[in-house]
Amino acid sequence: LADFTVLEKLGMGGNGTFYLAVPPARLGLSTDRVVVKVFGGVCSDDAYRRGVRELRAFAAVVSPYLAGLYDAVLQGQFMYAMEYFPLGSLGSPARELSRDEKLAAIADAARGVDALHEAGIAHANITPTSIMVTETGGKISDLGLARVLAADEDLRTIARDRCQAEWVGAAQGGGDTSGAAQAGSPVASTSAGPSRSRRRRSW
Repeated sequence: LADFTVLEKLGMGGNGTFYLAVPPARLGLSTDRVVVKVFGGVCSDDAYRRGVRELRAFAAVVSPYLAGLYDAVLQGQFMYAMEYFPLGSLGSPARELSRDEKLAAIADAARGVDALHEAGIAHANITPTSIMVTETGGKISDLGLARVLAADEDLRTIARDRCQAEWVGAAQGGGDTSGAAQAGSPVASTSAGPSRSRRRRSW
């Protein structure tokens, strides 16, 4: 996969396939393991630019509860590299998790999503597999880019539209507006600044 050395396939989900890989030296990372997500289907240059735009926005949000993002590459298919979590996710943990561990991961993920919301970004893909488990809690990962890659719509627009829909629905139904805050639902990570290269398209 580009200049990443694939070690094994981790699984599929979120419109893509996940691989454990060794990052290239050009990224200058202190870790020797990353996860590369490869989206299915051929990706156009425009879709690549949209995907990179959203990943950069995610990476710019400062929060210890957001998974690190390292690189994005276009080589026929769109792929990006992110932080590796040896303990896995809530949806596919590497070992059995206690109730307290699950609750801690969810709470931290909620903090991460809240940080995204404060920046005007909707995660758009919150599932048990996007909540990663750490030794002390969790982080939110796997930003929902499928909709962004398919059409010229960013996650800030999605967030705004969802919130407006929730408020309109609540007003028409006479209920409360608490659902508006749940439109993207809470969950987040520290991010390393992306690098840029060519040969293929890379951010």
